[in-house]
Amino acid sequence: MLSVSEKGKTLAKAGIFTGTFFLTVFCFAVLLSPAFPEKASGQTEENTQIFTLARLGYPHDIQLGGSDPSFVFYVPVTPGMGFGKSAINLHLTFSPVLDPNSSIKVFVADSPVYTALLGDLRDAGQEVFVKVPLAGITPPPVPGVLKIEVRMHIFITDNICQDLATGNLWVVLHNDTSVTLAGVAQQPRNIADFLGGSFDRVYLVAPRTISAETATCYLKTYAFLRRFFRDKGVAVEVLPFGETPTAGPAIVIEDSGNSLHLDEKGVLHLGPGAADAFISSYRSLFLGKEIGIGVARASEAEETPVKISFEDLGYSPVTVRGIGDLKATYTFTLSDVGGRPANMRLVLFGRYTPLASDKDRLYLKIYLNGFLLKALPLGREGEINGFSVPIPDYALRQENTLELVYSYYPEVGNCVKGTMPFEGLFCNRSYLEVSGHRRDEYLSFSSIPGSFIGSAYVVLPEQDVTPYLLAAGNMLAAVRQMDRVPIQVQVAFASTGRDIEGALKKVEKGWVLFALPPDLMKEFHPPVDASGGKIVIYNPLTQERVFEAAADEPFGIAQVFYVFGKVPAVALSFHGQGTSEMQALARQLVNPDNLRRLRGNVAFCRDDQLVGFDVGKKMRARVEGEGKDLWYYYHRYRVPIFVGLLVVLSVLAYLVYIRLARYPARH
Repeated sequence: MLSVSEKGKTLAKAGIFTGTFFLTVFCFAVLLSPAFPEKASGQTEENTQIFTLARLGYPHDIQLGGSDPSFVFYVPVTPGMGFGKSAINLHLTFSPVLDPNSSIKVFVADSPVYTALLGDLRDAGQEVFVKVPLAGITPPPVPGVLKIEVRMHIFITDNICQDLATGNLWVVLHNDTSVTLAGVAQQPRNIADFLGGSFDRVYLVAPRTISAETATCYLKTYAFLRRFFRDKGVAVEVLPFGETPTAGPAIVIEDSGNSLHLDEKGVLHLGPGAADAFISSYRSLFLGKEIGIGVARASEAEETPVKISFEDLGYSPVTVRGIGDLKATYTFTLSDVGGRPANMRLVLFGRYTPLASDKDRLYLKIYLNGFLLKALPLGREGEINGFSVPIPDYALRQENTLELVYSYYPEVGNCVKGTMPFEGLFCNRSYLEVSGHRRDEYLSFSSIPGSFIGSAYVVLPEQDVTPYLLAAGNMLAAVRQMDRVPIQVQVAFASTGRDIEGALKKVEKGWVLFALPPDLMKEFHPPVDASGGKIVIYNPLTQERVFEAAADEPFGIAQVFYVFGKVPAVALSFHGQGTSEMQALARQLVNPDNLRRLRGNVAFCRDDQLVGFDVGKKMRARVEGEGKDLWYYYHRYRVPIFVGLLVVLSVLAYLVYIRLARYPARH
């Protein structure tokens, strides 16, 4: 199998702005120099960045197979960076039976920079380390990103088809493979360049006094940054609210205003009214250092389009070459397609080299999450023009992997070393077409993100809002970093449930994110009430306790449920004096792997240990010291209850017998 990840990591794919949001842009400083002047006071400094594949979003080694495997990845590049001291450091493991004349090539920005025979590389064994200097490389054609491709031609014998059948045509590209970029660190030249630099962290600061507008701006910006930098190894660090950052890159949210201003220290000052523009693809148009945003009409959530193209999902056209199974992989979530679809189909476009002989074999195979959806032979047409494949509901998951495969095997006599390899293209105008959506009857953490689409209605307490805002930011980022849908947020403060009950009941589209103290959270009837007493989670059939916490024991709690029976909601709260535990829980959930592993609809976090339960379906919850449910009394006293019922029924039966019995007449 050939694993090709030609995912065009378009820098604007995270936070694509699709709302009906009309901008009037006033460039207050367009006439200013688009670049900072040459630094004359020691501001120029050496900047070295090491980007491993793990840092770029590949948590595991990459397994490559086939006769001509290749792998493409992208590295962020600071504008104006030179490559004199830069290099690619490859870590490869080859199948031990490969012919020494197998070869490896490295392309940078689609230009070849390195070629070597395997026999010249693996004198020390099948594990190989290769350093490819980048001196002389010209700046990449796409600003801010450098395309790197590792391409191989491998074989064992002169008969490639026979080699493929053995399963021994493989190469492992280890995820500690790295690109070292060394050059002069530069300040961003304009707002458009601000996020394109080469750095390992970015700082975010909100005002000391939080309003609904600044809270909304913080939530949108934080969730966007977490999504934008998720695959780039850049940490998003939130400084204490009101603190002045001492170094960039940093984003300071202002108390009011609708402008963006980039100062000489590399700090971006963001007015709350400019947040939607900053997190959208319009950011690439902001070529000045100060931009004013005029809003002609408020942003509204759009319906998810009926057709979602591969380009909308952030993919470029994918080319595959070689012999055997040549695969392109795409990922999408249910929220990318607007929720769980009632009906969905794939419409595919592509091109391929036509078969030279009737004895050659070429097939198109389509897999979704490991299920084979379609396999059909291809001929000499050389084109796939709108081929439609229905997608069954049983094959869909919250996070989905779609695999498109050209399976090419030439005529046996022509399947020899040196044969011209097959080449195929999957066009990014291919699309997923959705017709209607289904509502999950039961919500769990597995419903994230598919059931949590549209605008997030965030409910925070009126007092001491900072810890709740921080927790809500992590929870929003946890939901939205798993998809590509626009980040839309409305914030409301509440001191009682009645303050916002009317507004929540009017929510027709979207979802609710609660971050509230337990006494206030109780008013919205979550599965577990954490407002007081000893919490016990138990099996209603056996009365076995699977979780319990003392009345004063601190821990964080997250719950998913339908508020007022119709609106999907995620609730963050705590038990005891556990405000810090609530924040720790939110930090755990912002890790996508933790959220994927979580099961049930209630999660507890204490001492950084995360555990989930299914309360309502499989388990029950009670607060000891308060009224207990009927199941509790039934299972606690079922023996005396049955005995009592038996006695009562026996007495009733006897009385009925006495009244209705007929005695024989005496003679």
